[in-house]
Amino acid sequence: MNKEEKEAMVKENIQLIYQKKKSDMEARESKDEIGSITYYETLELFRNEDGGGVSKQDAYLVRVITNKEKVMYSIYDENQMEIATVDENGTIKFTDYALEKYEQMLTKTDLEKSMLDRIKQADGKARFKEPAEQQEEDINMTKSEIEVQNQQNKEQEEQKETHPQSKEEELQKIAQKTGMDPNEIQNCSTINPTQRLTDQDTFEDIANVKGKYDNIYVINANKATDKNKKFAFVGITPEGEAEYLDNLETTGAMQTNVDIYSINRDGSSIQEKQTREMFKVKNSSDKSFTVTSGQYGILEVDYVRKDPNEEKFIGSIVETEHERPSTEQVKKFMNERRNNKYEIGEAIEKTEEQIGGEKSDKDGELESGTTQLENIDKDDNNDKAMDVDEEITLHSGETTTLRKEAEKYDMTIEQYCDRFELAEGDCPSEKIEAVREEEEKEQDIDEAEKREDRGERPTPEEEALDRLLNRH
Repeated sequence: MNKEEKEAMVKENIQLIYQKKKSDMEARESKDEIGSITYYETLELFRNEDGGGVSKQDAYLVRVITNKEKVMYSIYDENQMEIATVDENGTIKFTDYALEKYEQMLTKTDLEKSMLDRIKQADGKARFKEPAEQQEEDINMTKSEIEVQNQQNKEQEEQKETHPQSKEEELQKIAQKTGMDPNEIQNCSTINPTQRLTDQDTFEDIANVKGKYDNIYVINANKATDKNKKFAFVGITPEGEAEYLDNLETTGAMQTNVDIYSINRDGSSIQEKQTREMFKVKNSSDKSFTVTSGQYGILEVDYVRKDPNEEKFIGSIVETEHERPSTEQVKKFMNERRNNKYEIGEAIEKTEEQIGGEKSDKDGELESGTTQLENIDKDDNNDKAMDVDEEITLHSGETTTLRKEAEKYDMTIEQYCDRFELAEGDCPSEKIEAVREEEEKEQDIDEAEKREDRGERPTPEEEALDRLLNRH
């Protein structure tokens, strides 16, 4: 992102934060007024007596003038979320959102844990001090400047609504751009660039095209004119022109035909999905979009993230006129701030162990072919058991079901599922084998107790087995 693009993004965020803060104050019937909003590339939130402090990158400082001519502050992050407030005395108080975010982020190393402790200790006690000077990268807008800009944006939107382009007109422009006959563009899907693919990031945020396009189309491209690409992403600018999304890079369908683990819209099913072409986000090591020609030739788009160590991917569907949006649970999972690239790698590994397919079959670990989001996320307490009648192939090659296992050990299906959920293991087969080991051990102990009750002396072989069981 160049300097001009960053400045435009910052000013847009300032406008959004202004509207959000203004609405909040109106709802509380506050008589306070917003004085200005400043973007700081780095803002020091507080500094302790021992010299230790905490800073926030990409912070937005909202100055609020009270009816008593005092100054208070609200501090927002790059996602227009309030992370802290500062009262008239300068005392900083972190929001629940910020504390939860820091809790998720700062738990890996001793240094990070120390920083988290520092934040918790400072909450409601430490003092915030507004920087005396702004750096070259910082941007300040007064209330009047923000309102003038908002009015200009409103007028531009009204003008666009007065002279909207039809889909047919936009496809005409796309045909001219791609060198295709408009009648040849039969298969295309429309993407709203402002739709959220995660709980915080829009399509245009991830593709690095923020504010550039009113509509985005994915189409079957003319390979003779578009570098042998099978598909193409084309955006319609506010001026009504069509242009390729250059920030999405591909080497063509023949070179990038890959399988991904695809999460359905509500996370109830994760399956292997063969894609036709992958478009990598420029200047990103792990974010891409894939295109698949689905049923009836409908073009399906997935937002995917990559394992940092291997060419393995997991993704969620992108909303089009043919696809409904993903649920909030799925969007949170795809958020890189909630799941970094290494956590995504762990989730991909879990998925591979649980659903199998070609990758696992080669290792003799063919599993059920599907799993759920709860079974691969970071929360081990929400894992769900499989369908009790769904066949599971164990590492030994034996096929069984949860119901068969319950009958084998004379348990109700509810009793067995409880044991299954608590058992150690990264995949269903490992959990079943763990339950079997526990049951066999308990049966051996019961048999030994019965012999003792009968006054029978165990054989040397039985004594050796007992010693072995006791050691383990």
